[in-house]
Amino acid sequence: MVEYPDRRIDYPEQGSGPTILFVPGSWSTGALWRGVIALLGDSFRAVTMSLLGYGDTEERRTPDDISIEREIDIVEAVIQRTNSAVHLVGHSWGATVCLATALRDRTKITSLTLIEATPVQSASPLRRSRAVRASARDGRRLCPRL
Repeated sequence: MVEYPDRRIDYPEQGSGPTILFVPGSWSTGALWRGVIALLGDSFRAVTMSLLGYGDTEERRTPDDISIEREIDIVEAVIQRTNSAVHLVGHSWGATVCLATALRDRTKITSLTLIEATPVQSASPLRRSRAVRASARDGRRLCPRL
């Protein structure tokens, strides 16, 4: 468990080696990744979390502030808690949050894997990013593979 300013964030981890942070999508928890983590054995340090309002992660959003920024904040807090660079893996809305976290560029991310990322149409960091638009247009990877 990570204590982040005034709220708890789910933080189970197991194994040792390079750190992989698994971020589930909406309506899910870190338990989503159990099968994947079992296949990794002890070759990696596997860290999972739940997004705001799911699992043991407390809700921080309000009806007046449902910004993706609150989700990015907790992903960054978990990355900082690992005290290492992470291979960041996200599914669905969690993938979108992972991409936004990478674009904010405040933490150490070794690689980025996005599975079924949710498209967004807003003035979020995703839309403002020229790097994302250019990489999508040119077929380039933003981060190296794991």
